[in-house]
Amino acid sequence: MAFFLGIDAGGTKTECLIGDEERVLASSLAGTVKIKKIGHDAAGQALELAIKAACSHAKVAPAQLSRTCIGLAG
Repeated sequence: MAFFLGIDAGGTKTECLIGDEERVLASSLAGTVKIKKIGHDAAGQALELAIKAACSHAKVAPAQLSRTCIGLAG
């Protein structure tokens, strides 16, 4: 089965969704990952935590993700 990661990373919040070919399995919310606001290191850490949280809720290991789609704020 294929699993997909969708990321909406805006200036105020970041939402990650994990889904399969039929439905959304889980999601997570985190703060901004906008580098200009919080810096490179903090942005990377926040994004990693959001992805890991969504994967954990979906019971899907990150290595099982087939595709990722990312929307980032300017």
